[in-house]
Amino acid sequence: MLPDNMNLPSTKEFELLALLMHGEQAGRDLAKLYQREAGRKISYGTLYVTLNRMEDHKWVSSREDTDDVGKFTIYTITSGGRSAVNSFRSNAKGLSVFGLEIQT
Repeated sequence: MLPDNMNLPSTKEFELLALLMHGEQAGRDLAKLYQREAGRKISYGTLYVTLNRMEDHKWVSSREDTDDVGKFTIYTITSGGRSAVNSFRSNAKGLSVFGLEIQT
């Protein structure tokens, strides 16, 4: 069981962190990967607000880069982000059996 004060990622944060577990991604590429994996689009507004919030939590780090299209940001999961993914998965596993052992 996790402590009540454990700061778990939201479902959207978890989904993005899980995708970043496979390597750093530019935001635009992360949006494409999200659509392919989730089967639904994520708006750039939602994506970047969520990434900024995750950076505030120190779950991701970012750096600027440029290519022939222009400037873009690359995101990398941190050790704190990996811990958040593992905590979310552990919590979800615990919730999947919550209340099943109660005898009435």
